Amino acid sequence: MKLQKPVLSFRRLSVFCECALPRLKTLAQRLSNVCCTKPLGLLLATLATTLSFTFSLAAGQMDLWHQAYPRPTDQNIWDIATDGTNWVAVGAGGAIVVSPDATNWAAVDPVPTYPILKAVLFAANRWVAVGSGGAIVTSTNAVDWVKCPSGTTETYYGVSYGNGRFLTVGSYGAIASSTNGIDWQLESIPNSFKPSLLGLAFGKGIFVTSGLGGVLQTSADGVSWAQTFSAGHDIHAVYFDGDLFLAGRYNGLVYASADGTNWTHTGGFSATYAYRFAKSNGTWFSAAGYLWQSTDLTNWTSVPTDAFSSSSSGGTYNVTAFGGTLLITGEEGNLLVSTDGTNFLQCRQGRPLPLASVVRHGNRLIVPSLSADRLVLTSEDGWNWTERPFGATANQSISDGQLVITVGTRGSSDDISVSTNGIDWKPISLRSRSGLYGVTSTSFGYAAVGGGGVVYTSSDGTHWTSNAIPGAPALKGVAGGPTRIVAVGPPGTNYFSSDGAQWTATPSSTTNQLLSVAFGAGRFVAAGARGTVARSDDGAAWQSTFLGSALTIKRVIFANNQFVAATTGNTLTSPDGTSWTAETNAPSNLKDISCAQGAFATLSASTYSTVNISGKVPLLLTGLTYGDDDLSRIRTSSGVGEVYALESSPDAKTWGNAILMTNALGYGSVAMPPLGPVGLFRMRATSSLP
Repeated sequence: MKLQKPVLSFRRLSVFCECALPRLKTLAQRLSNVCCTKPLGLLLATLATTLSFTFSLAAGQMDLWHQAYPRPTDQNIWDIATDGTNWVAVGAGGAIVVSPDATNWAAVDPVPTYPILKAVLFAANRWVAVGSGGAIVTSTNAVDWVKCPSGTTETYYGVSYGNGRFLTVGSYGAIASSTNGIDWQLESIPNSFKPSLLGLAFGKGIFVTSGLGGVLQTSADGVSWAQTFSAGHDIHAVYFDGDLFLAGRYNGLVYASADGTNWTHTGGFSATYAYRFAKSNGTWFSAAGYLWQSTDLTNWTSVPTDAFSSSSSGGTYNVTAFGGTLLITGEEGNLLVSTDGTNFLQCRQGRPLPLASVVRHGNRLIVPSLSADRLVLTSEDGWNWTERPFGATANQSISDGQLVITVGTRGSSDDISVSTNGIDWKPISLRSRSGLYGVTSTSFGYAAVGGGGVVYTSSDGTHWTSNAIPGAPALKGVAGGPTRIVAVGPPGTNYFSSDGAQWTATPSSTTNQLLSVAFGAGRFVAAGARGTVARSDDGAAWQSTFLGSALTIKRVIFANNQFVAATTGNTLTSPDGTSWTAETNAPSNLKDISCAQGAFATLSASTYSTVNISGKVPLLLTGLTYGDDDLSRIRTSSGVGEVYALESSPDAKTWGNAILMTNALGYGSVAMPPLGPVGLFRMRATSSLP
C-alpha cells in the first residue's frame, strides 16, 4: 500500500504559512491558507511561521474532535508494524497511529469499545491488530478498520502469518486462525487450566508461541502443537530474525534456536520482562522497559533513548526494525525512531505533562501546567505548541477577549496572573495563602475566590482588592451575571453579591459540594460532587437536579447558547441547566473546558493531561523543495477525512492547477509545475471550489 502521488488526505484547515520574503509578507497576510515560494532551485526547509488559524465548527458542534496535545496519541503503544512503506502502531484505548516515513505520525479513529491493542501485523495485503476483549480488527488501507468476530473475550497478545494463514494467541491458551484476516476460527478454546500465550512468531515453515510458565510450542498449521522447550519461567517475547528464533524469559534471560525446537541460553540483561526483539544492521535489540542491544546474543548493553518513563522500570514496550530504520514505542505515546541504533528522535509532539487548566484567548490556546518547572503551553493553531515560563499553579484560567487571568498559587502564596496575550504575564502579589480556585469577569470588572472565604475584586484585572466572606469555608467557583455575582463551594450554602464586597448567604438546595458555576440564558447554573446541578434565576433561590452519584462535575461554562459541563464521565450539554444530554462523541473524564469563537477545548483529568479541540484539524503546509525536474514539491501534514485541493498562483490573483488530495495517511508530498521566480500555494476545501 504505497503512498501514491498526488493522493493525499486532509482534515486540517485554514492555516496559512509564509516564507521569509519580506516583500511578500503583506500580500501573504491577506490570503487565507497560502504559502509562498522562493526562486526555483532553492530549498525552503520550513515554511516559517504559522500566521493564523480559523477554528471551524459544524452544526453538530460536539461530534467532531481531535487530540491536539500531545499528538498523535498519549496512549501506551504496544506494537508497531510496516508494510515496507507505511507504518502502523497500536496501543491502549483502541489507539491506531499511522505514518508513511516512520517519523511523521497521524492518529486515525480509535477502534470502537477502545480495546487495548497488543499486536499488529501486515501480511497478505492486509493489516491485522489484536488485543483485549478478544478484539481482532483488520484494514486494507491502515485507516478504515473493521472489527471481526473472534469467538472469545480473552485478550490476544500476539499475531503472525505463515503457511497461508493468520494466527493469533492469547489468554488461557486462546488460539484463533484465519485464511483471509476477516473470518476467524477458534483453534484452542481458552480455559483457566491453560497457560496464557504471550508471544508468537513464524519462520522456517512453523509457528512458535511462548507464554506463562516458560513453555515454547511449535506448529505448522496453528491447530496441532508440540511442546519443544520449558524455560521454567514466563516467556513474553518470541521472535524470528530471518535465521534464528529468539525468546526472552523472565529476568531478562535470552534463548536462541535455529529450528524452533532446540533452544540454548545465550545471555541476558537486567530486566523483568523482555517484551519484544528486533534485529537491525547486524545488531539485536530488545525492548524490556529500557532498550538493550547485543552483537552476539551473549553480551547485552543498555541503549539511552530518552523515552519517557513514569517509573524506574522504563517506558519502552516494543522495538521494530525494517530497512535500517529502528522504532521503539511504549508508555504515554512514546514513538522514537533511529537509523543507527544509537541516536533516537522522539516523534511524539509534546511531552506527557500534568496540566492545570485550559483557556482559549482568541485564536490562542493557553494551558498552564502542574509540572515542577511550572510552564505554560501556548498554541496558535491547536497543532504546534510552545513551552513558556510561567511560575504559578493555575486552578482556573479565563479570557474575556481582552485579558487572560489565572488564579492559583505561586510558591506558598495565592496568585493572580494577568496577560493580554497569554505569553507575557504579570503576577499579582497577594498576601493570602489559602489557595484561589475560581475567577470570573463581572459587570464591574473581575472577581476571584478561594479558601477561607477569600474574595478579590478588580476593575481592571491589574489592581485587586482583598475581601472575605466572614465564616465562609473554601469557595470553589464564581460567576458574574448582569447585576449579581455568585460564589459556590461549601455544601448547603451559596453566596451572592452586587459588588464583590458585601455578600449574602443563601441555601444552595443541596448538601453536596459545588465546584463550578456559570451564568447564561438568564440564569446561574452550578455543579459539583455526586452529579449535582443547581440552578437559579437570581442567585438567591436555588433548585437542584442530580445526574448520578458516581459523577463529579469539575467545570461548567456557558458557550454557543448552551451550558457545557466537564465531568468525570461524558461531557454534558444543556440549553437551560435543567435537561442534560451526554455527548458521547466528545472527550470524557475532564477537569476543564473552555470555548472561544465557537470551538471548544477540553483538558483531561488524567495524570498526564491531554488537550482536545472541537472542529476540524488544521491543514499544515510544512515544507517546500525543488527537484531536478524543476517540480515544486509541497510537504504537508493533515488529519484523515475530507478532500482538499492544492492550487498555485504566480500573483495571488489567478489561481489554477488544482490537485485534489485524498490520501488517508495524513502526511505526504505533492508535485506542482514550476511557477516562475515567485509562486504561491493555497489549500481550499473542495466545497469552496467554483
